[in-house]
Amino acid sequence: MSRDIISEKILKNINDNALIYFIATVCICVGIILGICCVKYLTPAENDTMVSYINIILQSVAGENINSKAIFVQAIKNNGLFILAYGILGITIVGIPVILILNIVKGFTLGFSFSFLFQNLLIRVPC
Repeated sequence: MSRDIISEKILKNINDNALIYFIATVCICVGIILGICCVKYLTPAENDTMVSYINIILQSVAGENINSKAIFVQAIKNNGLFILAYGILGITIVGIPVILILNIVKGFTLGFSFSFLFQNLLIRVPC
């Protein structure tokens, strides 16, 4: 298949399912906003515990050689169940709300992680 045919099929799919893509995007954005708000309500003890945990992990990895292929394979193994669940849920009508809830959870994870790292680790780095 040529690139033009593939891009036409992708655009047709997006146009045919624009409402579903919009709802999924809104769910991810809601999750991101909830994650950002949740970081603001962490107690100082929880905040310090998480920062020290991240620092311990970074110090243990700092001197080691990282095998990116092994990390990639482990990530595929860890997320294989979710990929399978998305595939099975995508086939059924009952799976649509579950997929939207999982999108909110993914957004929450992204929002919480980036907000926490930015607030606690990036700001403390001296210029």
